[in-house]
Amino acid sequence: SPEASLSYMSQKYGFFLPDMEYCIDLEGLLGYCQEKVKLGHYCLYCQRIYKTWSGCQKHMIDASHCKLKYERGVDQEEFDVFYDFSEANAEFLGSGKGGSAKEDAEEGEVVYEDDMDDEDGEWEDISDDEMGDDDDDDDMEGAEDDYQEYE
Repeated sequence: SPEASLSYMSQKYGFFLPDMEYCIDLEGLLGYCQEKVKLGHYCLYCQRIYKTWSGCQKHMIDASHCKLKYERGVDQEEFDVFYDFSEANAEFLGSGKGGSAKEDAEEGEVVYEDDMDDEDGEWEDISDDEMGDDDDDDDMEGAEDDYQEYE
């Protein structure tokens, strides 16, 4: 079973999957991880690619990379399909801000009354006159030259 496999890998190699309480497809997640290592030769943590799956597996064990990086912009998006955080999000958003939450049925967004403008719920526009003068352009003179030195 997937649970027995996870338990074995956890005990033998210290394998760790984050947020297990929100995992909705453990078998799929483990299968995907296996394919990344066995077929793609990818380390699940540092994303390095190896020539063989056994080399990849040895690296993961030796470097204590028997875990997912699970970081936005690195690999979290590819694992999101195996998780469901809707209950945790509802709990957090429902009690986390103190305002009353209204869910927009079409967009699935939560809007808090505290965050809205009192009049019509839209952003207030500020004219250029209210922003002050634009003398900051003088500070940027020569900045292009500095940037080009580092190219």
